[in-house]
Amino acid sequence: AAHCSWTVVGGGRSSSRCRSREEKRGRSSANIFCLVSSSSPLSSNPQRKMAGSALPMVLLLVGVFYAGSQVPAVTQPLQHSWASLVHSYDADALVVWGSFLIFVCTYWSVGLLYLVVDIWHAPRVVWDTRFQRPPKRDFCINGGPFNPSLGKTVLNALGNQLFVFLPGIWALHVGSRALGFGVVVSDELPSVSDIAWSAIKIMPAVSWGFYWSHRLLHVPSLYRFHKPHHNFRKSIALAAIYSHPVEALVSSVCSIIGPAFFLNTHLATIYVGMALGWAATTRGHSGYGFMGQDRSHDLHHSKNTGNFGNTGVLDWVFGTQITPTP
Repeated sequence: AAHCSWTVVGGGRSSSRCRSREEKRGRSSANIFCLVSSSSPLSSNPQRKMAGSALPMVLLLVGVFYAGSQVPAVTQPLQHSWASLVHSYDADALVVWGSFLIFVCTYWSVGLLYLVVDIWHAPRVVWDTRFQRPPKRDFCINGGPFNPSLGKTVLNALGNQLFVFLPGIWALHVGSRALGFGVVVSDELPSVSDIAWSAIKIMPAVSWGFYWSHRLLHVPSLYRFHKPHHNFRKSIALAAIYSHPVEALVSSVCSIIGPAFFLNTHLATIYVGMALGWAATTRGHSGYGFMGQDRSHDLHHSKNTGNFGNTGVLDWVFGTQITPTP
């Protein structure tokens, strides 16, 4: 049986002007969770986190692509539009700028939608699925005990995007080509089997790289590069890339984006992967259980340990999975 240790989080008085409504009403700010001991090899309910993995989304995506590929009315316009895009722009620009713009648009669109909920607590169908309650840790625009200010968050994200992600994607493109790999730029869209094979190759590489880079950043000698990300004790969607530049380069550019560039992936597959992957990453930081979002990464932020992976499989294998008390 797993051993549980009880930890009180958020107790005591806060000097911040930003406090939750429960605290203003005099309610206790203690938040008690039962965690799996660090010596325990497995969590008490590993299936709980695996249910939030990316596998169902990938299978659904492949199924949609396959169904669509059987309908000429769907495939022909897509093929024509894709060929026109490839013939209109330089291949290097499509790889670097195209991938970057899809990442940027996905991050900000998903992040800002959730920010509306964080600030205005609406719509209720989303707000009522927030994980960290009680006590409720409301997002504080000017900063508070559980999050940096909105201005600092936006500036950090923009800085990382312009000075880490964009040069990083360019370096991946140039480096992979120099080593005989690189992104496949063709005016023919990839087949369903090509997309499926690419996913089979890329997903394990991303999961392995992200798990170990993230876990290593929690080593005391390296934690200074990861600490800024954990200034979000109550995570929000825009926190997905709030980090030290070193972490952004190692854990995001190299571990998440990098593998596709060295596995001869079709550009269209990269575009789809960038959109889906960063939508899932941003949503995973949102702090809401809306539409079945798994709680694992929010729990990682509130506890600052465990749940290092992006699917739950490696946390299950290496005994670093933690779950909240039912």
